Amino acid sequence: MKNKIFLFIFLLSIFFSNNLFSNQKKQYDFTNSTDAITQIIQEIKNKKIIFIGDIHDQATPVLFLAENLEKFYNAGIRYLFLEENSDNFIENPDNFELFVYPPWCSWGYNYEYLIMEKEIIKINIKYPNDQLIVVWPETGLHATKEDFYKEGNHYMNLRDSYAQKNIIKIMDNTNKKALIFYGASHGLKVPFNFSNIDYDVGEDWKMIGSYLNDHYGKDYSSFLIINFSTNETKNVKYNTNKDIKVLSKDVLTEVLKIDGIEKPEYDYYCTYPEYKASVPSYYFAEDYILNCLKKLTYLKDFSEDENKIDVWSKKSEKILAKYYLAYHKKIKDKKINLTLEEMELYREFLMSYNCIVDYLFGYNNSDLSLINYILDNLNKAKKINNIDIWPQYWISYFLTEKANISGNKKDYKKALKAWEELLQNDLIYESPVLKLIYKKISLCEKKLGNVNKSQIYQQKMNIVKDEIPINYEDFVYYGY
Repeated sequence: MKNKIFLFIFLLSIFFSNNLFSNQKKQYDFTNSTDAITQIIQEIKNKKIIFIGDIHDQATPVLFLAENLEKFYNAGIRYLFLEENSDNFIENPDNFELFVYPPWCSWGYNYEYLIMEKEIIKINIKYPNDQLIVVWPETGLHATKEDFYKEGNHYMNLRDSYAQKNIIKIMDNTNKKALIFYGASHGLKVPFNFSNIDYDVGEDWKMIGSYLNDHYGKDYSSFLIINFSTNETKNVKYNTNKDIKVLSKDVLTEVLKIDGIEKPEYDYYCTYPEYKASVPSYYFAEDYILNCLKKLTYLKDFSEDENKIDVWSKKSEKILAKYYLAYHKKIKDKKINLTLEEMELYREFLMSYNCIVDYLFGYNNSDLSLINYILDNLNKAKKINNIDIWPQYWISYFLTEKANISGNKKDYKKALKAWEELLQNDLIYESPVLKLIYKKISLCEKKLGNVNKSQIYQQKMNIVKDEIPINYEDFVYYGY
């Protein structure tokens, strides 16, 4: 699992350039820069294969593809290669599948991806005799649990080696053009090893982009779409907040140099002004999504080790599916209708720009400034959506963390008050964290000298009967 976390950190170092310049504010004017759509269409006309990198926790890359897919089709794209396996939405929506994971994590299976799939369906209805051919090149890959958990780059190499063979086999036998939409790191052209940064992971990771660059050379082109916006270190000017612009060679060279990258790893780096978080599909009450959640709650037989639960297991999905069905019922009963834009902002603050996961895995987890930053974001999330338990849950959790660091009773009182507020939300009884809530309340009461109350909540914790027990210290994602 450690390599999955580090991949995430590596992506952050590439995609977010918020502290690149340390002295005076840099000035960037992109108003006359080439539009990304213009450059991509030009490349489609001149190349056989185009790669556009997805960033799973960001909405802009996939929405950009959805909004412009018909333009890419008209420019010549007929094959569309998508990551991992099909969710069945295009071929058989009655058997739609999604991945239900903690919403403060940064994985795919987001609603914006479904918007893109709906656009594919529209295009194929419009052009029935010359449809987009959608391929998931990892279909049929046999990977064991041991492959998945093996330290280092083994699993990523397994995936990318398998996918590139299928892509090349198809594209070498057609005169059609292809667009690949995959996680951005899969499009890198130079194999990479993380051992010089964190730990020895053995073999280099050779990405799909590296294979395709070796095989097709100048007939392959890659694009990365990243957020690059005004902050405390730079002023960036665009025409509108909808712009996606290609970085000029001068600016790109400067950014890469400061970021410690010797030469471009993609052919084109495209930037946009407003960060938007993508939203997991399970936050939307469409029939095929709700049906999928219901199917997950019915699961009884698991292929995983019965003594272990992890965030990628069906056990984890089942307990979260149960919670989100209850969440949707409450949202419906209260007649609340949050828009996609509201939910994107909600997720942005709920994730705290990935800081919660960083904290849980030990990155600066005694840093009060980080805790305060996370709390500030969570309070913003709560203002948007106070039905979902997670903003208040994490507010309570991090106030307890602050109290544990300070040891002050006044801080434990604040934390206890937050936990008591969380108890007013009946969705906690459908959640996977009820035991942990009681445990934390018991701790706060004990620190305040309320021994009897502490014991009461300890007893409540012991009474809770989970269908699927969680070892929080091992599972980590809910805190411990």
